[in-house]
Amino acid sequence: MTYSVAAAEVVARPSPGFENPAMVGRWRFLLVAMWLAWAVVLAAALWLGSRNEEPAESLALWGRMGSSALLVLAALVWTLVSRNQPASRYATLVAMGMTLGLVGDLFNANLLKMGLKEPVLGGIIAFGLGHLCYIGACFEAARRAQLRSKQAFWGSLAAWWAIGVVSWYFVAYRGTEAVDLRWPGLAYTLLLAGTAAVATALAIQDKRFVLLALGATLFLVSDLVLAIRMFHGPFNNASELVWLLYGPAQMLIVYALATSLGAMQATPALTVSD
Repeated sequence: MTYSVAAAEVVARPSPGFENPAMVGRWRFLLVAMWLAWAVVLAAALWLGSRNEEPAESLALWGRMGSSALLVLAALVWTLVSRNQPASRYATLVAMGMTLGLVGDLFNANLLKMGLKEPVLGGIIAFGLGHLCYIGACFEAARRAQLRSKQAFWGSLAAWWAIGVVSWYFVAYRGTEAVDLRWPGLAYTLLLAGTAAVATALAIQDKRFVLLALGATLFLVSDLVLAIRMFHGPFNNASELVWLLYGPAQMLIVYALATSLGAMQATPALTVSD
């Protein structure tokens, strides 16, 4: 998980341009410790899940929930770090998105305990609302950092929606299972692709949003893997593969605050012009 290590490294130093490095420093040890705990819990959960033993699978399930809970706590710490700063609303929206992601995880965890494989409406709604929060956070970041390139925004949106539609066609539309979820799956895919698009538009204009864009991209890929299992049938270690992508995706979105906070201070970053 080289991208995970990179995210941990940027927490160890103040974000460039951040106006209150003392505030970051006050919480830095806790944020690094929470990242290490997240990595250990998720790695243990993935290892237990691969053993195909009932007690181990149960522990793996709640280990994954624990890794998401740790990211929620980390996101809440980031809201404290950014308190009274221009990036406060951005950090709050990210924390809300991660919290809703945990709610979606708990819906799915309850399904797996009952032996069901398809997501329930509550889980889909929770993840969907979470992505609306992430998209809102990206627009707040664009406003605060004065990243206003229409070319970057519309170009990213067109590219990611094209990727989303093509992926949906091959994964969902041509699938033979869960056919009643095909068209709702398209709307959900476009929502996730939209998150990746607005995050990519930020990263094109300011490299401090690269971790955010990578996280949004991995989130979409993890959902496509989940959709393959849903529409084409289960395959070996599918759940572990989903979490190997989804866990780091959420972590990168949360810990991208280590670099993106500095882009939203009173002195705006240099941007790419239209």
